[in-house]
Parts: sequence; structure tokens; C-alpha cells
Amino acid sequence: MKLYKMKEEYSLQDWYDADGVFELKIRHTDRYIQHFGTDCTWINFKTKEIINIWDNCMKEISNKEITEFLRDQKLNDLGI
Repeated sequence: MKLYKMKEEYSLQDWYDADGVFELKIRHTDRYIQHFGTDCTWINFKTKEIINIWDNCMKEISNKEITEFLRDQKLNDLGI
């Protein structure tokens, strides 16, 4: 499983979500713009909100970060 976060360089944008962890759902290859990248559909792993943001705005998180995130998510679901 690959999960992504928004790059911090976009933190001044109104759509920026510092806490969001996203999973890539669809890469719209017909929607490519140079310097922006490819338009993609993402789903927020916690809230299940669906967003569309360019792939260049996201960064893949490491396996260690994914493991920590999933552990924290499961503990939170259990109320711990």
C-alpha cells in the first residue's frame, strides 16, 4: 500500500491539509499539464473525503511512516 501526504511547500494554499494522509485512486493521464503534473483523484485515508490534486503536490510517505500511521489509526479506532 502506498500512502501520500501533501508537500509542505504548498502549506500557504487554502486547500492544504497538513494532517491528511491520502491514497491514490485514479491518475487521469489525459489531464497532464507541464510543471503541474497529472491530475489525480485522492481519498483521505481518515475522513474518506475525495479530492483532485496534481500528483506533483503530493509526496509518498515511507513504509515506517505508513506503519506508524496505521498503528495510530487502529489505536484511535479502539479509543486508546
